[in-house]
Amino acid sequence: MKMFKKVTAFFLAAMMVFAMTCTAFAAEPTKIGTPETPIADDKQASMDGHTFTAYQIFKGEQGEGDDHTITKIDWGSGINAEAFLTALKADETIGDQFTGITFVANASEETGVNRSADAVARVVAGWGDDTDYARAFARIADKNKTDVGIAVGDTLTAGYYLVVDTTNFGESFEGDQVKNLSVLQMTVEHTFEPQSKTGVPTLEKKVKEVNDSAVVVDEWGDVADYDIGDDVEFRLTGTLPADYDTYEKYKYVFHDKLNENLTFNNDVKVTIVNGETATELPADNYELGGATDKDSFTVMIANLKALTGVTIDANTKIVVTYTAKLTGNNIIYGTGIDNTAYLEYSNNPNPDGEGDTGNTPDDKVVVFTFKMVVNKVDGEENPLQGAEFTLYKMEKQEGSDELTEGKTWTAVVSGDKGSIFTFDGLDAGEYKLVETKVPTGYNKAEDMYFTVTATYTEDEVPEIETLTVSDVRDKDGNVIKKIDNADENAFTITATTEHATLDTTVVNLQGILLPSTGGIGTTIFYVIGGILVVGAGVLLVIRKRMSKAE
Repeated sequence: MKMFKKVTAFFLAAMMVFAMTCTAFAAEPTKIGTPETPIADDKQASMDGHTFTAYQIFKGEQGEGDDHTITKIDWGSGINAEAFLTALKADETIGDQFTGITFVANASEETGVNRSADAVARVVAGWGDDTDYARAFARIADKNKTDVGIAVGDTLTAGYYLVVDTTNFGESFEGDQVKNLSVLQMTVEHTFEPQSKTGVPTLEKKVKEVNDSAVVVDEWGDVADYDIGDDVEFRLTGTLPADYDTYEKYKYVFHDKLNENLTFNNDVKVTIVNGETATELPADNYELGGATDKDSFTVMIANLKALTGVTIDANTKIVVTYTAKLTGNNIIYGTGIDNTAYLEYSNNPNPDGEGDTGNTPDDKVVVFTFKMVVNKVDGEENPLQGAEFTLYKMEKQEGSDELTEGKTWTAVVSGDKGSIFTFDGLDAGEYKLVETKVPTGYNKAEDMYFTVTATYTEDEVPEIETLTVSDVRDKDGNVIKKIDNADENAFTITATTEHATLDTTVVNLQGILLPSTGGIGTTIFYVIGGILVVGAGVLLVIRKRMSKAE
């Protein structure tokens, strides 16, 4: 008995529900995919390395011509037929449509048709494009499949098949860790190759770059520089797969691994973002996990589908922000402080895969900090001890163009002569170096203002590209010395990217500091001279009076 052609329409509709499609059954192999409704490139999972198994639901014979029907339908080897029919009858969505069908084990010898299999096929043929019915039917088939599967790539006989992604995601698996939906597939006797498309979530980790010396819009990127002691802000942004609505449950876990130089401040905030609308998620909707060998902390949402009060669909983004304090634990200057994150997510939309999860690749950001070394010398460039220096970060307050003294650093003194001063843990910005104690018999160096600037490579793991220092200025902005002019035996800086170090020389000269015109030195001469003139006048008057008296 020939099956109605409408059954073809149902199975094609079912395939579209599960992000699949069926092409012509001729010389070309059957392709699995959905070119009519492609998944966005940033959510399209690669099926490289994946394996598929086909389970035969119905078997039969190919119909005549190109009508893509099968005849003499019977139960296939990949389905527990009696349990399958029982489950169909019990289903809340489609069960009432199968109540009148009685299970029959074997096909009729006269017609070659299994009455119960044929009856089930006739019911589904009447569904047309009803995706809810198609999805329910495929899920029930997936739960009742046998152990008799055929590896996709081998020859399949004519029939209807449930094609299942059976990839084993072990530690050595390097592809996208997401499983294709089980899909109904009709085929004639030949070999077909799956070229599947399915959705995959993504994770992006960013670090905020903040310039203390300028009121600018803070930028999020893969690299930033900070002072030791600063709180560094991080952001994790997770997306959802295009086929998110096909899952009954969806687990979502952020795993974050911080470098030893970053101390977690335990200030996580989770936000659900839909377009321009952002809603902070109450803390009782997720679980914050403690540090383990693998993670510094985790943020777990056990089931996104169970959240209330927020809208979550395939276009939703889940954003986690937090801060960590930059410390000076064994920092190697010139080497970035890297930290990573990855996303763990439900990856099997089939009913028996509710607990299965996959992981995104690690995403990494890098934080840099620098150091400054002051070499104290005399006029003959010999090490000079007895000085002290203080370094100030010049910070701009919001709403003002004035730079004010902000954070300060006291130097660590080293060297045989106590003439080397090191300031650890700086970032880019405006600085002022002040000689706060002057060696006996020497003149104080003028306060020196300069700007530190850093650029980075755009590699997957950024490195310092340039570390530069501006010309040195006085408090009024006048250039004291050009940085590239070291011939005048004055303040110089050389910047090395390899060690992220600003190497600085400050010279003190001996001698008397003579006052300049208009200074207190000339004023005191004017005052003394005035006193002498007045005194001479008074003495002259006294002598004249004494002379008359005589």
